[in-house]
Amino acid sequence: MNIDKRTLIYLGIILATLAVAFVITPMQVKNIIVLNKKVTDLRGKIAKTQDDIGTRPKIAADTEKVKAAVVELQSKIISMQNVSTLQAYISQTAKENNLEIIETGSAPPTVYKKIGTTSFVQIPISVTAKGNFHNLGNFIAKIEGGEYCLEVKRLNITYSKPQLGITLTIVAIARG
Repeated sequence: MNIDKRTLIYLGIILATLAVAFVITPMQVKNIIVLNKKVTDLRGKIAKTQDDIGTRPKIAADTEKVKAAVVELQSKIISMQNVSTLQAYISQTAKENNLEIIETGSAPPTVYKKIGTTSFVQIPISVTAKGNFHNLGNFIAKIEGGEYCLEVKRLNITYSKPQLGITLTIVAIARG
């Protein structure tokens, strides 16, 4: 078989085209897909980093708010030496909210939590009073949101005309 130069050149061009079409191009397409995936991953990381950078001032502001809240809560925790001021505070708050205190008393403190060398105790304070629902609601809101760390744990209401009979237990947190 005698192949002339021209046919040989055409066969070479065809083989080169087939090699490009079936070998080189798929490898390049695979490389482009891999690079495109890497670019997408990097864009995601850049976006996350930009979000993190954008939240740093917010985190700093939130940290300051938390510190202020901690300081405020610490100021609401009394020491064991000031328990009598709690009863005076409760009586004064009841008076301001038109509740008639009949009797108050406190039970012995119980350990609430120990953090490092500081112990915190719960002091249950029982209160018996007379009043109406509206005044009772205002009283509880002021007690739980007031100057001291207080929480109403138990509430018993009996209906008697013209006022309600109210018995509640308020728990105070104090440094032991």
